[in-house]
Order: sequence, then structure tokens, then C-alpha cells
Amino acid sequence: MKMKLTCPKEEPMKLLYAEDERPLSEAVVDILTYHKYLVDAVYNGKDAYDYAVSGSYDGIILDIMMPGRDGIDVLAALRKKGCKTPILLLTAKTQIDDRIRGLDAGADDYIVKPFDLDELGARVAAHLRREQRRQGRMNDSLSALDSAKSQLDSMEKKLKVMNKCQKIAASIMRGDRVPPEDLAYLMNNDPEGYKLAMAMRRENPDPEDCESVLDEEDRAGASGEGYGGDAAPIEGASGGGEASAGGEPA
Repeated sequence: MKMKLTCPKEEPMKLLYAEDERPLSEAVVDILTYHKYLVDAVYNGKDAYDYAVSGSYDGIILDIMMPGRDGIDVLAALRKKGCKTPILLLTAKTQIDDRIRGLDAGADDYIVKPFDLDELGARVAAHLRREQRRQGRMNDSLSALDSAKSQLDSMEKKLKVMNKCQKIAASIMRGDRVPPEDLAYLMNNDPEGYKLAMAMRRENPDPEDCESVLDEEDRAGASGEGYGGDAAPIEGASGGGEASAGGEPA
């Protein structure tokens, strides 16, 4: 049964293939291209490194024995530079030490020459699928972090609003002169807290202090901020229409 080597994504994935044997390189490029990969072919280690660091590849295939710079040296340099792209090494059957060195240097896999083209394609596809799953998990984690940050930002905003409302309510209950915009802020963001603060303030025995707060409330209502409305009558405060000592209207 043939192993599957089709590109695992609908859009073409880009591969770098470094192999100094040109006939073999051409054959591999042909079959990978047939299976919907985009392939850049180079024929020495120096070009392999230069292409790898300057391009954006989904996977890299490196022959170990290449002129200019061997595949393991290229691999080690790429990993040292932070490259996380899946890298597959091509090695001769007798080069066991090279396989071990390659895996120690950061290779994801190796395949022994001479190799079956279907097996090479299947290994490439398998590693690319694995990388896609890893990227998917990473994206899920980033999305979860973004969601948590959004929730924290919302909570922080609510805490700031709550803190400001508490300060305004405390000022009202102390009998401080409260600006209309602060009264409106409390009305809009904490109506129940506003009602409670005003109710407790009206129980204060000093009517002049109470009047100063309620005057600000009237101005906040007149300006159209908050829910407005007339202030409750103040007990003990003088007003028009009271009878004079002589019984005549004032």
C-alpha cells in the first residue's frame, strides 16, 4: 500500500530541499511539486542556510553530505538561530554516527539513502501535520490568554467605577458639596447606592449641609445628566408661603 504524501493543507506549503546530487534533487522536486508542494532546491550547504534564514518555509530537507557546509552544521546553526521549522535529514545507510549527531542537533527525523520517494513524501507530510497541530494548540492557548486578559480588563474597569461611586457616596453622606457631574456619575452607575447615600444624608441633623448636597442634585437633574428629577423636600428648611407672625402671608 502506498503511503500518503499529499500536502496536508489546501494552499501549497513551501519546502526547502538541499541536495548536491542534481538528478536525485530533480526527481524529488518533481514528485513533491506533483503533490502540491512549492519547493526551492539548492545544491550546497551555504545556499541551504542562506535560503532557510531569508525565506519562510513550512519544512526543510537537508542532505548531510554537501559541499560548502554539511547538513548537520546547517541544522545546528538554524536551531541556534531559533528556527523551529521541521527539518528532515537525508543520510547514507552506513552513517549511524551522523544520524545520532543530527538528532542531537535538533533534526525532527531522518531518512536513509537510497530512499523510496513515497516514503520521503509521507514523512514530510507527517511532520507538517504535526507542526500544524502544534500551531493549532498554540493558537488556542493564545486565544484563551486573550479572553482572560479581556475579562481582567473588564473587571478592572468595573472596580474603578465601583471605587469612584463609593467615594462619591461617602462624600454625600458626609454632607460635602458634591459637583453635579459626580452626582450624575453615581446616578448612572450605581442608582441604588445613590438612593442609599441620599437617604442617609437626609437623616443628618444639619439641614444646611443637607441643602448643599440637594442643591447639587437639583443642578445635576436640571443639566439632564443622570435620571434627574426634583429633590425631595427638606424638613426644617424655610420656604415661601409660610404665615408670618401677624397671620399675613410673607
